Amino acid sequence: MHLNLSDTKKIAYILAVIGITALILLLPEERQVEIAAINESSIGEKVSLSGSIANLKISSGNAFFDLENNGIISAAYFSPTLEQASILKNGSAVKAAGQITRYNGKLEIIVKRIDEID
Repeated sequence: MHLNLSDTKKIAYILAVIGITALILLLPEERQVEIAAINESSIGEKVSLSGSIANLKISSGNAFFDLENNGIISAAYFSPTLEQASILKNGSAVKAAGQITRYNGKLEIIVKRIDEID
């Protein structure tokens, strides 16, 4: 099989587009931040926060708690899976990923994923 320069350029271009698309899809969307660094400019950002769960309340299959670590932020986790819900205990060290919002005048994180920290 013989490829001319034009064919080689087309193949290189297609592979570059596939590679860039894969990087965009595979890189984490959220950035790791400290709870104390969350402020008004954080609203709408996708972040990952580490801390301990406190004041856990479960209501209608949803979890509401404070995440504490050099600061405190309220967290809402809507409809966690059974596996995710088993991680939710007062005092558990977790890494929560989600989006910063404002609710009733307070900043909070809407949790999309949570992982236990060993």
